[in-house]
Amino acid sequence: MLEHGRFQELLNVPSRLHVNVRGDLWKQTLDVARTLQEHEQFCFEKTVWAAGHRRFDAPQVTRPCYSRGTGVRTDR
Repeated sequence: MLEHGRFQELLNVPSRLHVNVRGDLWKQTLDVARTLQEHEQFCFEKTVWAAGHRRFDAPQVTRPCYSRGTGVRTDR
């Protein structure tokens, strides 16, 4: 939860690892420092080793930021 430029930790999970039958393999880790700087977004470092049945020689690293509520499902 972001409040007034502060980060209130409600859940502590070091990262999210994703593997599926299409061969996708990636890890996404919360970047606390960038999240605090952005104020209205949650920022991550995402490392992808494989996508769409294709492995990468070197992992692809991106640093996406998401607005509050992005990807949140309310139907569950």
